[in-house]
Amino acid sequence: MRETDHAMIVIAFTLCLYGVIMVHSATADSVSGSMALDQAIRVGFGMVMLWILSRFSLRFWRAIASPAYGITLFLLFIVLFMGDTRGGATRWLTFGPLVLQPSELAKVGIPLALAAFLAGRKQESSWRTIGIAAVLVGLPFGLILLQPDLGTGLVLVPVLIVMLWWADIPLLNLFSVLAPFISIICAFSLISWAGLMTVVVTVLRRARAGFWRFSIVIVSCIATGLMTPYVWQLLEDYQKKRILIFLNPGIDPRGSGWNVIQSKIAVGSGQVLGKGFMEGTQKGLAFLPEQHTDFIFSVIGEELGWIGTHVLLVLFFILIWRMIGISSQCRSSFARILAMGYSVSIAVQVVVNVGMTIGLLPVTGLPLPLVSYGGSHVIASLTMIGIIQSLNRHRKEIS
Repeated sequence: MRETDHAMIVIAFTLCLYGVIMVHSATADSVSGSMALDQAIRVGFGMVMLWILSRFSLRFWRAIASPAYGITLFLLFIVLFMGDTRGGATRWLTFGPLVLQPSELAKVGIPLALAAFLAGRKQESSWRTIGIAAVLVGLPFGLILLQPDLGTGLVLVPVLIVMLWWADIPLLNLFSVLAPFISIICAFSLISWAGLMTVVVTVLRRARAGFWRFSIVIVSCIATGLMTPYVWQLLEDYQKKRILIFLNPGIDPRGSGWNVIQSKIAVGSGQVLGKGFMEGTQKGLAFLPEQHTDFIFSVIGEELGWIGTHVLLVLFFILIWRMIGISSQCRSSFARILAMGYSVSIAVQVVVNVGMTIGLLPVTGLPLPLVSYGGSHVIASLTMIGIIQSLNRHRKEIS
């Protein structure tokens, strides 16, 4: 039986409409005028794409997985040499009136290729599977970092982890591989690193890990923890500032900390009911940066208040919940893994964007899916939803 999840489409469209309205509010008083019409056109194109993609077969998606991966790598490579540079980052390709951001397309193509690989593995060892999957994601991840676009690149990491887990890779193996990388982050603070090591030792002991696994993981965590100062030196200056500002926005309130401070003021000043549509003072006085893109959630918080932001978050929760539900219902391992990958991708972007606007996470430059102004990310998100609709229509197929 072939079905369309109409509720998911309605929710996706509602989120897009929410975005168009708030983009209008955020840009109506700007020098260039309201950008709502541009956003509406992109949403319209994306919804058409969603409908078209939902009609394709499961076999089609498996067939194009490798070509999609190759095209993604090609675009990520050429953007480094032919791309447009804005704000110190080279992320966009311009073809006449069309402006394309390859890193956004990577969110569609990489999980597609990864799902095809994970579903097609036979009796390969889980270690070999983890290694090959890491390479598949590591190549585009490295190219994205060169742009540089750390935020978009990091979205691929939880997608990789959850897709491996959903493909029945043992959790202990995943934990053993991840622990040394987490050690690099935690080693910025001796207390957090000590806490991590306590967790690692406890997990390995409770899982009855063998002597060699236990020794290798512990030594690896210590070694990577010692690498933290060198990793810090590899970061761009603006990335270092974002981390320091996340830890203490007050160290540079009129410089690098301005964005976070003004965003928190905007969200907090909205209180329960908000100041009213198009009545935001932080936005109106241009205190709020990137208000139609990265910080659109702050505009919503200021103008629509607690109620407006929570209506938005509830819509996202229902959307992601239904996407995960489709994943759990698919009989094909390829469809099951791919749907979960796309679900995690959108969920991570929502969490990171909202988290950075309220000061819980460092500023990464990730847009709010379906809501923030922009063509590539809106179309990429609607493309993922369209593919999931296709998987849902063929969820009883095994091939």
